[in-house]
Amino acid sequence: MISVVETWLIILGLVNIILFIIALIIFMPRKIFKTNIADFYETFKRHLPYLLLILGVVFIHLAEVNIIDTPVTEWIGTDFAYDIQNIEGDVVFWFSQHWTPVLVYFFVFMYIAVYPFTLWFSPTYFLVVDKKRSMKTLAYGLLLI
Repeated sequence: MISVVETWLIILGLVNIILFIIALIIFMPRKIFKTNIADFYETFKRHLPYLLLILGVVFIHLAEVNIIDTPVTEWIGTDFAYDIQNIEGDVVFWFSQHWTPVLVYFFVFMYIAVYPFTLWFSPTYFLVVDKKRSMKTLAYGLLLI
């Protein structure tokens, strides 16, 4: 029997596959499909430092969220989430009181399906179309964030 989590993962996977097919049709230049593997390998080598930087940022972020955050919060002795909540005040609560189900579904879809798609499709696109400057900008931008 499939659990709820597995069902959502399957749905999100299918949505990402559909988005990928749509993006291939809309964004990829037709000449890309005729590129031989040797040319792609050379392009991959040129982009490798930036791809490694992006993967490094992702790895460090995951380590920070899953491993480092709790001990550092305990070491500092305070959780700053409450301070941020005090700055926000009741704004988030106010927005939550004015949402309609359509808006909730729209934003859930954007955050859970479209946002992760853009995170992995952007470097893939820059790699395939050999946009080194765009890949470099994305890698350093993620590093700064």
